[in-house]
Amino acid sequence: MITKVRFISCSKIIFKLLIIIFIIHEINAHRKKSLTEDDEDEKRVFNRNFGNKKNFAIDDCIPLAFGDFNADKIVDIFCRNMKGDNIRVMLNNDRSPTQKEQCNVNITGIIYDALAADYDGDSKLDLFILYKATPDQDVYNGGFLWGDRVKLSELQPINYFFQTIPTTLDANGDSYVDLLGMISNDYVNYRPACLMFKNRTVYNFEKLNNVDDLLPDSTQATVDLNNDLIADLFLTVNHNNKPRFRVYQLPLTNMKLISDYGPPPGVAIYHLSIFADIDADGVLEHILPVCMNNDCSDSQIFVRDNHKWYSLQTNFGGDVRFPLKHEIPAPFNQIPISIKIADYNLDGYPDMVAVMKQNSINSTVSIILKNRPCNSDNNLFCNYNRTFAVQTDEVFVLSASNATLAAFFDVLENGYPDLLVLQKTPNEDFQLIGFQNSLIQDVHFIKVMVLSTFSCDTCSHRQRLPYGNNQPGQSIKMETITTADGIKDSWIQLAAVQMSQSGQLTLELPYVIIGLGATPNFVEKLTIAIPPTNQSNHLFHTYTQMIPNSQIVVLPSPLMNPEKWHSELFVTPSRMIIHTGIALSATLVVIVFVLAILQYRDKINRKTLHRLLTLWQADQHTVTIVSETPTSENNYDRQSSRNSRNSNSTHTSHLMSQRQLSDSCTPTTCFILFENGSSINSNGIGFLEYRGTRSRNHHSKKLYLPQVLYDYQASLDEMYGEFANCIRQVLNSISHDLSSYVISIRTGVLYYYSKRFRFDNNYSIEEIHSITEKKIPLTNTHYYYNARNSSYPSDDTLRSSFCNIKPISRPNEFVKELENCDFHIQQCKHVFRIYLQSDDKQTHVCIVDPAANYAIVEFSKDFQRLSNIDFIRNRDSSKYKQTKTYDDIFDFRIQFQYDPRTHSDQMKTIEYELRQQFPLLDENFQNENILRPITDNMNDDQFYISEQLFPYIKFIRRDFGDVYHYAGDNKLWENFIIYLESPVEYRIDRNELTCTRELATHGIVYARLDLNKMMSSNTIDENLLIEKLWDMGFGLTHIAGKCTTSETQQSTNYYTTNGGKYTAEDEALVQTILKQLNLPSMLGLRNSASNNEIKQTYERIKTQLDGRWHHIRSGNMAQEKLDAFYYQYFNGEN
Repeated sequence: MITKVRFISCSKIIFKLLIIIFIIHEINAHRKKSLTEDDEDEKRVFNRNFGNKKNFAIDDCIPLAFGDFNADKIVDIFCRNMKGDNIRVMLNNDRSPTQKEQCNVNITGIIYDALAADYDGDSKLDLFILYKATPDQDVYNGGFLWGDRVKLSELQPINYFFQTIPTTLDANGDSYVDLLGMISNDYVNYRPACLMFKNRTVYNFEKLNNVDDLLPDSTQATVDLNNDLIADLFLTVNHNNKPRFRVYQLPLTNMKLISDYGPPPGVAIYHLSIFADIDADGVLEHILPVCMNNDCSDSQIFVRDNHKWYSLQTNFGGDVRFPLKHEIPAPFNQIPISIKIADYNLDGYPDMVAVMKQNSINSTVSIILKNRPCNSDNNLFCNYNRTFAVQTDEVFVLSASNATLAAFFDVLENGYPDLLVLQKTPNEDFQLIGFQNSLIQDVHFIKVMVLSTFSCDTCSHRQRLPYGNNQPGQSIKMETITTADGIKDSWIQLAAVQMSQSGQLTLELPYVIIGLGATPNFVEKLTIAIPPTNQSNHLFHTYTQMIPNSQIVVLPSPLMNPEKWHSELFVTPSRMIIHTGIALSATLVVIVFVLAILQYRDKINRKTLHRLLTLWQADQHTVTIVSETPTSENNYDRQSSRNSRNSNSTHTSHLMSQRQLSDSCTPTTCFILFENGSSINSNGIGFLEYRGTRSRNHHSKKLYLPQVLYDYQASLDEMYGEFANCIRQVLNSISHDLSSYVISIRTGVLYYYSKRFRFDNNYSIEEIHSITEKKIPLTNTHYYYNARNSSYPSDDTLRSSFCNIKPISRPNEFVKELENCDFHIQQCKHVFRIYLQSDDKQTHVCIVDPAANYAIVEFSKDFQRLSNIDFIRNRDSSKYKQTKTYDDIFDFRIQFQYDPRTHSDQMKTIEYELRQQFPLLDENFQNENILRPITDNMNDDQFYISEQLFPYIKFIRRDFGDVYHYAGDNKLWENFIIYLESPVEYRIDRNELTCTRELATHGIVYARLDLNKMMSSNTIDENLLIEKLWDMGFGLTHIAGKCTTSETQQSTNYYTTNGGKYTAEDEALVQTILKQLNLPSMLGLRNSASNNEIKQTYERIKTQLDGRWHHIRSGNMAQEKLDAFYYQYFNGEN
């Protein structure tokens, strides 16, 4: 009955919970639907008040340029005063609509314009100003105000004069900003020319030959107009007293005419051109505002697409038109009219703002022009697919009368373009006021800023990036799926250009905001291209799956290698996330409340059941219970003991005590820990003893190496912290240049033991942990030798370990796993690796390349692994116990190796280094034929060894393998190279001076990271390095673990000093024969095995170990024992 009642109550609660979740879901769905619908009666977007009813206003500020002056990733404003003799830098605050004056500079003269850019390549924003000494001067003087992110310098004039206000561009793709305009160096002859700057001086004055004079008050720009992502040079020239638009190919040294066309027919007054992709087809269009008559009563906007001019047929009404020059107060009457463009509603289609004359009030006002489709649904009919509609709902903007300038500007740096309007006050002053973009729809965007290739060497690490350097002519193209014009899942392409032009109060921003509409999909493709250089005209990089509502900052360095361009991503949370979070939080609260009620009911029911059971047991006889007590208690004790031991074994210190490596240069006896993967007791660890060169050690002195033990009861954050500390300890201890180090990540399994430990038994994993943690006393002779019988009296400083590198048994599967992770083969490697030992016992490694006439092409001085950092997983919770998978029992080792780079073209350097390290090499020694095939066959198994180098050679190995490079977007795997090798070891004959192919092993895998590729200004980002090593360690062991088996490890070959060969499996068989007491157990069979099974297994083992018994320790004894037991077993049966 109790259970039934609980079920009924629980079902009712869950039913109500589902209803609540459904209601919340419907509310969110309805809200999303309402936000995404295109409402014809949409309310105003721009409000006078920003957050907390604050207004944006700057008195006596005529904005001349925008740029991030102090490199805080927030764009600032460069203002001149009403008199024109002062320039101010007004710092913007992204948290509040307030402006702070950073600095100001006074000049002698009248300032007419200013161009902000980094002209000297120090990654700090400078200002080039155009000024006149007197108002009646015909041409402009020019001069620099050099910036240092804190202040501007005094004016530094240049000896060049400008007939028109120039524009900025990168004429030859070197990231230095140049100036283009009608320029003269003699005050008389003005020609289209380009001024180029370096070291704060003009280093080149290049005239544009065969180019007509530039039309005064016209547009010159760098913009991609033929959809090839390569910036072109757009010029408006005066051809036979008529304007012509010409597009030339860049760079300037390769100028070639691409297109030449005229303006629309019947135009009376031309205004400045702008460039935007107004129809979202992935191609930039040329937009030209004009007046069709001299009084501008017929104002129109034309667009050029598919080599034709189209009128956008914008319905300004009879009351609004473009103003005439005399209707605008000074100094704006000397500046041509320009329309500013930005996607203020973030629907994917750029909109406009223009200052226009409203006849009814005899004043100039700012008009918002919204990009709309031309169709019957909107009652908009025109001969182009888009048009612009006047937004009469923007009452706050329209109320700002006597407007002289309007521009889009992201005041709060939140991705929503706000609006700045310069208004003339009744006091005949100018005030810059702001209107906040308070768009209610939850639309999305992506903000792109392309920087220069320069970095600030004198700045702090945080301010090293050249934010706001105002790089002109950067091409941007975006492709994604969104909701466009009410159509869901529309595939759109949007093209944009960063700062196509400057000067003449065009006020273009040093970034691009691209609207994505109301669908929060990932941006499928984002392609960034920079202006071409003399070496290449295809410098672009494509980013995929970009997060919406984010800003990507691209640093195109190294300039000629776009695949390695740096980028940073800054994410701005969507408003929809807030609503979703509220709904999710409410749902979680309800779920927690329900679970608490159920938990309380369950607790009450358990108490009731326990009370009933106690009353029932009191009425029962105890005879049956007593009779079962001994067995039950005994089982409980054993289980309790086992649990206790398992619990203790997992309670380990995370940072193990330091260990010493043995120093061995000759083949000696060594112990290997062997996992009996194929035995019945899969939890067992056996110890194998052998002699061979695998016991060699390349260290010339004892090293103390840190280990990190991954305790499953500890969090990965704790493990990561200790791992990071170990890495930092090693980095701090390196005295050489970090760029001369490489780091290897190798997979393996690590165990610890004492030199007094008995290696002749089989132990469980739990026992190994107890021994490692010193929980078993040294007096326990089952595990340790007595001190008097051991040459190692103490266990405190002799703790050692062996890293058993597990090979790859299924290389084809491993290659597929690598390709799935975006690692692709780049080259096939076939080299010899020779280990040399100098007189001071230092070990060096030489790479001998057969393709280079068997010369040494790489020489690592002092091949000393400075430190190994071993990450060891706790075996107690290993899935290997149940599933025999190797994935979760892999460890990884971080190895630091000093490796100064040498190359095949530096043979003299290598020869010099060899003579320094090995004095027996005379002057006649040549770096060639270090190895020489005994026959002409390159794949011969025998080689002669260089006679002079032979005394120093300790070991020779031949590596056949593939090299995999990373081609993905994961920054943590960037610059890693993965090697999949099949090494072949060679036995050295010191009498004949030859080496002979002896042993082919399984595939070995390791990852390698060259620290030189992570260096920036002689420093390295330690946090990034640690994160990369941690992530690659886990990733590589995971992939390797899926492609190896226990049989692989057991078939690994070893060989002895006298040339004998055997495998680890052979050694395990011998150990099993010696330890077991009956024939089936010796053969690894059940005691109930049939005679036929025993005979077949016996013959297989005899065949396998034929000729190998005497190579293995106690092998002859095992052979005699096995034969004797076999003979006795079957004779006894007969």
